[in-house]
Amino acid sequence: MQIIIDRVGTGKIPEWSIIELQGDLQNNETTASFHGKVIGDLHYNLEGEPLLIIGHHVLTGRLAKLEKPLAILKKKPKDDEFEVTEYQVQGMVVQKLLFSERPRPIVDSTEAIFVK
Repeated sequence: MQIIIDRVGTGKIPEWSIIELQGDLQNNETTASFHGKVIGDLHYNLEGEPLLIIGHHVLTGRLAKLEKPLAILKKKPKDDEFEVTEYQVQGMVVQKLLFSERPRPIVDSTEAIFVK
């Protein structure tokens, strides 16, 4: 399917990013869904690298440009059955935040116990 994106008169289309994680996220609750829940905090260090903090773990990532941008579309409701289906472009995904390394545990130095 081919979708023509018309930017005339609509102003600038917002550019979004997606997060790609290698591995699985596990939920300790009985529901398996993450819908509507805060998963973690996203920060950037001084070099501009993304840092994702999930629970007691920190993941270091990198920015990667998508080969083909993705369009985020919203379907317009039809008034009657003979009307052509239309879509509004809500945004374009042009880059991803890639977290491919193993998470590092966050250890508080005051809680560390050294046994000799």
